[in-house]
Amino acid sequence: MSGEDSLGSLLDVQDARLVVIHDAWTGYSHHSPIAGVWELRRVASGGLDGEGRLSTAIARERVVDVTIPATRTKRFLNAIARARVVAGPYEPLMEHTDDFPCIEIALHVRARSMMRPGGIALLFTASQGEFHAPWGAFVGGRVLTIPGEELGRAYAALDVQLKRSTIDRMMKEADKGGVAR
Repeated sequence: MSGEDSLGSLLDVQDARLVVIHDAWTGYSHHSPIAGVWELRRVASGGLDGEGRLSTAIARERVVDVTIPATRTKRFLNAIARARVVAGPYEPLMEHTDDFPCIEIALHVRARSMMRPGGIALLFTASQGEFHAPWGAFVGGRVLTIPGEELGRAYAALDVQLKRSTIDRMMKEADKGGVAR
């Protein structure tokens, strides 16, 4: 591995057939922990379809249907493929208290031939900040660091499709004493 490899040069992440996202946050909020888990499968159109399970400590879990169109899926996976990786252990950026994110994105890539092996890329972060940089990665048995914001930006661009605003509604409903469904 050279010093300037991209994630896509290590695994054909643009060909991911299954994307599993686990996004949890803990802190001093009475809603903590707050979590979302999405399981998304590639469909014939090139997009991703599946469901998400959203929960907080005091709101009932809500299941949402998710559809990510082919163009947005391609942008997401291309951004991941272009992310620069460097060899070495991951160390999260922690600048303050009461903010403990934990995001994991697993990309399952099927093997196409001996020249294009498949595998799993596990991208993860516990870094604070808007785009949670730096990120770490396990790819092909190697531990890598992704120093830039590409992954966080690509993930944030999916907020609408992942229906992340549902979590905010769930918390407001639970605080009002209503049923958070």
